[in-house]
Amino acid sequence: MKRSLIRINEKHAFRRWQALTSIDVFSGIFIDVPVDYYKTQEWCKSIGSVKNRVDFAFEQDGLAIGFGGLVNIESRHGVAEMYIFIHPDSMGHGYGSYFLNAMLAFGKYELNLRKVSLFVTSADHQIIEFYKKNKFLIEGILKDHIWFRGRYTDRYIMSMFLVELSVDSAEFYGSMI
Repeated sequence: MKRSLIRINEKHAFRRWQALTSIDVFSGIFIDVPVDYYKTQEWCKSIGSVKNRVDFAFEQDGLAIGFGGLVNIESRHGVAEMYIFIHPDSMGHGYGSYFLNAMLAFGKYELNLRKVSLFVTSADHQIIEFYKKNKFLIEGILKDHIWFRGRYTDRYIMSMFLVELSVDSAEFYGSMI
């Protein structure tokens, strides 16, 4: 079983679109629905040229099973925001933690990041627990901050200092790229 962290490209458009049109995925992430396949295809083609972000497909044996990225990268400060989601066909198999650690290791060892933050809607208890299990801390709550799926909702800011990351560089370079 070969797992790889691959920069998103046009070949990932269909699987990404499939994931983003699944209620299991879009109910937990901040994205406008419905998701258009052709816009997804164009996004996958063009995203590699954006300077302050890096977006990945997480592949297992050549099939994209998850997607994520480090965005709003601020090299001077060593910080970035992160997103991650798993294709619905691959949920519940432990891939999320593996993918999360690979992206964080990329941020630490390739981008020299010291801290990664993310935003989670307060109603997404399962995802909040997932990030807590993976050493993210809640740094703050933005009350009634966003209009999300028909109502205003709180948004949690969660972060991890990458000194806490349990993936060392030899493990990262030996298994993911």
